[in-house]
Amino acid sequence: MKKLDHHSMGDDELINMFEQAFESQISKQCDIPEYNVEIVRTTSDAKISFEVEVSGMAGTPSVDDFKQGKIKGANTVTISRADKGELKLSLVPSLTTFLSGNDYLLVYSA
Repeated sequence: MKKLDHHSMGDDELINMFEQAFESQISKQCDIPEYNVEIVRTTSDAKISFEVEVSGMAGTPSVDDFKQGKIKGANTVTISRADKGELKLSLVPSLTTFLSGNDYLLVYSA
């Protein structure tokens, strides 16, 4: 499948695609019931990132589990659309950070 051209797509559509992919590829397996997704685009180098604010609860993996790659399959999220292609986003451990209590921020970038 060809690489997804995200430049011509709106933020809402991309967030919706990412949320669906994150739900099926990561949050169900990791017991992450609550999270919020924001998109970050940089125009200078056309990069795209998704910030996932996780509301951690009992049984939810810790931020260190993600940073250290201890969770199988959680290092990437792939979004796709049949007519546009697919885009593989990788977890950025250096930007993945603790927020407060059990909450933390995961950053996936392409």
